[in-house]
Amino acid sequence: MREYGKENLPEPGTIYKTKSKNAQEAHEAIRPTSINNNLENLKTTLDNDQWKLYSLIWKRTLACQMVPALIDTVAVDLLCGTEKNIFRANGSSIANPGFILVYQESFDDVEADNDEKMLPSLQK
Repeated sequence: MREYGKENLPEPGTIYKTKSKNAQEAHEAIRPTSINNNLENLKTTLDNDQWKLYSLIWKRTLACQMVPALIDTVAVDLLCGTEKNIFRANGSSIANPGFILVYQESFDDVEADNDEKMLPSLQK
């Protein structure tokens, strides 16, 4: 947990409360035994399926306690030629990754192309 830095943990810590009387609570037994366990050290003591499940639980537990990610949405208009044709590129760039450092659902669950809609930093 220390490898993600204090700047990625909110002050005070995140506390979740039920907003509805009829809401179902999460099962209390589904949590990491210790958030300080190094996942790589556990790989040798757990079989592959156990490690995948524990890794998912550990990452999601840690991520839900971290600061939100800040994503900048970017639209770039490019003029081309004498007819002033306009080409637009839409995308986003990560200003502060926050919880994405630990877990991002669409990328952790399935291998994906990370550059699909991410634009590089642009300057005028």
